[in-house]
Amino acid sequence: MSRSDRVWVHTAPALWQIRPRIADCCFSRKEPRSVRVARAEPGLSSPTDGYLARDATGCALRGYRSDRSELARIIEGCVDEFRALGLYLPDDPTADNGGRGERRIMRLTFPGESSEYRAARDRLLAQEVDLRREMEAVAAARRELPPGGRVPRDYVFQGAGPDGASIDVRLSELFAPGKDTLVIYNFMFPRDADDDSPGPASGQTALLPLAEGPCPSCTALLDQLDGAAEHAGQHVNLVVVAKAPLSRVVTFVNERGWRHLRVLSSANSMHNRDYHGETGDGIQRPMLNVFHRGRDGIRHFWGSELLYAASDHGQEPRHVGTLEPLWNLFDLTPEGRPDWYEQFSYA
Repeated sequence: MSRSDRVWVHTAPALWQIRPRIADCCFSRKEPRSVRVARAEPGLSSPTDGYLARDATGCALRGYRSDRSELARIIEGCVDEFRALGLYLPDDPTADNGGRGERRIMRLTFPGESSEYRAARDRLLAQEVDLRREMEAVAAARRELPPGGRVPRDYVFQGAGPDGASIDVRLSELFAPGKDTLVIYNFMFPRDADDDSPGPASGQTALLPLAEGPCPSCTALLDQLDGAAEHAGQHVNLVVVAKAPLSRVVTFVNERGWRHLRVLSSANSMHNRDYHGETGDGIQRPMLNVFHRGRDGIRHFWGSELLYAASDHGQEPRHVGTLEPLWNLFDLTPEGRPDWYEQFSYA
């Protein structure tokens, strides 16, 4: 049985004091009724080739037969013991872990922590598990959306050609061969009219009137996405559009040092307004939209409508919050999210 055919359920050695029959379980998908129940050797995280499965008394376990439901029933019968040991029990102990072939049940402690800390951290861990499940459920519901509206026109943007001259680029041309999903982020350039935070400290963009310059928060997000763009581009098409003239867009992209993002001008396009990246007064909004190309043409799939939804007191819309490492990083700290906005540079 190859490594890829295995599903491991790893438990702490202490569990052997309660249920000797359960430690490391090797489950074959090719022979779904063949299950080995193995005891982990000291220093080993899983059985190895040639390793004999043994019970708590050291007797080799051979010919033990079960199916997934029986194995799950055996482990489920230990749930109270698992909880007593502070071990995490997955919904399906025999399930594959994202194709990696392993699931581990273990308890973590860190040097010097108190029992009060561990109890509170375990409660928080349960919340984090629930959050992960909810995020997966939302993502699944998003994928199951019925077809969105067909794109009404083949919007035209402006980009820089090989010689630097402006060329027209149609929405349909933003789909690379074999990649049928297009993500477009609306970069607020010009910025929000009420944003009086400092503009860039140097470069040609610094010479623009503040109201005509780029948004610093959008810029911070794009700084992060520039690093991810090459990775994302292996599966989807990612494009940024800004209402500013192409010459200003190209200048700022170069000044910022973005190397992977494709940034276009939507100065002469109705795309921003049609897809809620621009208000009726011409104010730019940081909307993100996803389009999908199918046999019946290009359709809108999803938009970050949370931008326009009511938010609880003290919360930002967070419509692209799951994309943004910066603010998610702050969430992991004792201080949390600061009462602060990103800037173009820091003294």
